[in-house]
Parts: sequence; structure tokens; C-alpha cells
Amino acid sequence: MDEIVFNRIIVLLFLAISVGITYLIIRKGNRKAKDKGKAKVGCLTAFFIWVPISLLVGFTPFILALGASTAKELYQLVSDSDFKSYTAHVVRYENTYMSETKDSNKRTRYVEMGTPVVTFTIESGRELERALPFATEVNGESSYNIRYKASTDEIIVTDVYIVVKIIGLIIFFVIAIFAYWGIYGYLTDRPMKNYGNYLAYGLLYGIFLTMTMGLCAGLIYAVFVKELSLWWQVVCIFFALSLLPVIIQIFRSMFRSKVRDPLKQKRKTTYRKGY
Repeated sequence: MDEIVFNRIIVLLFLAISVGITYLIIRKGNRKAKDKGKAKVGCLTAFFIWVPISLLVGFTPFILALGASTAKELYQLVSDSDFKSYTAHVVRYENTYMSETKDSNKRTRYVEMGTPVVTFTIESGRELERALPFATEVNGESSYNIRYKASTDEIIVTDVYIVVKIIGLIIFFVIAIFAYWGIYGYLTDRPMKNYGNYLAYGLLYGIFLTMTMGLCAGLIYAVFVKELSLWWQVVCIFFALSLLPVIIQIFRSMFRSKVRDPLKQKRKTTYRKGY
């Protein structure tokens, strides 16, 4: 099958799924509105329901594939001793393009982006040239820490890139789990009284904790891997140690907190006088 035809089939499939979920939500909402004597869902409201659902459904398979590849990379880094550590130096950029960004003063500026091509020398003394699997700002980083396996010609970038990727994946998975849970609960008339509490705790422990731990790990990583001056090493160590009590406190509150489930609460029995 042609690649273009396959991509079109996938896009149409995801579009059909998102439209189907939106239809079920609107139908359920119209039934509830009819029981309460309210107006039905209009076209504009339906559109605003469909947009986030289509984004959720569309991003899910790509994030799952990215998560699987990231888990594979982490497993290889831990278990496969054939991956050797090298410092790769950027020699040029390929597939360059202009990206529009805004600075702190909300002024628009254009940044040239491109895929970095690096060179590194392996143990045999042979110099290799490879393109890294991401785009970055041109003339940004001059070198990257990588792991390379000669037998399979695989490269894993072990810089902050992999840390940012892991944090992004965890944040998306937390949001996706609660989104799909909310859709399922709404369509099946599950009790949603405690959904807001679970969502708040999930966002706190899943996103805030992940970002805090990622920042702490990044600071420690910079101290041991990057060539920093003594002053910047002291600053990184100070902030990393300052984040440890925050992480510990989040873990403590996570295990102490109790979200009450209305289905598991004991019902109080009241008795009238004379019985």
C-alpha cells in the first residue's frame, strides 16, 4: 500500500473516532438537557467539544509510539553494554526552516531551526557523521552526549533532550488518562462527584511532581556532565538540594491524602423518636 494512501486512511480513521465520541457526548448531553427542560447543544458548542477530543484522539497513537521508543531507549541504556558513550560535535544543520517565536516582551522574532548533523570518533578510530533525530535552533548547542551501538548503527541522545521527552510523555499520559476516564464516566453514567478531586490530585502528583523531579535531575545532570564553572556548579547543587524537601513533602502528602469515594462511604442511619 502506498504511504500517502495509508496516511490518509489513518487520518480518516482518527477523524471518524473523534466525530463518533463527540456525537455520543452530544447525544448524552441532549438527553440530560431534555430531562431538565433546557435547550439542546448547538453547533458552536459541538465544535468546541469536538476540537479537544480530536486533538486527544489524534495525539494518542503518536504519543504511545513515542513512549514505546523512549522505553526501549531507556532499557537499552541500562541493559545493553554495546552502547558506548561519545561526545558528538555539531558540524552543520540540515532541513533548516524559520520558526516564529515571541520573546519576554511579546515581540515576534524568527529563529532558524534545523536538524543537527554531528561527528564523533568511535573506539576503532573511525570518524562517523550522523544526523540526530530532532530539530533545534541553529548555532545553539555545539556538542551532544550520545550513546552509539556500532553493530546496529543506533544513536541515543543522552542530553537533556531525553529528560524533557520523558517529562512531556508523563504529563500527556496523566492528562489523557483523566480525559478518557471522564469521557467514559460521562457516557456510562458513572458517579462523577469525586472526579474533580481525583483530577486535582492527579494533576498535582502527576505533573507538578514530575516537573519538580525533572528539574532536580536536570540540575544534577548539569553538574556531573556539563563543563560548568565552580560558581555555576554551586548554584545548581544549591537549587537541587532546595528541591529535595519539596519532592519529599509531595510524596508525604500523596500517601497521607485520602480522596473519599461516595460509593464507599458509610451511610448514616437516623432513627425517629418513638421507634
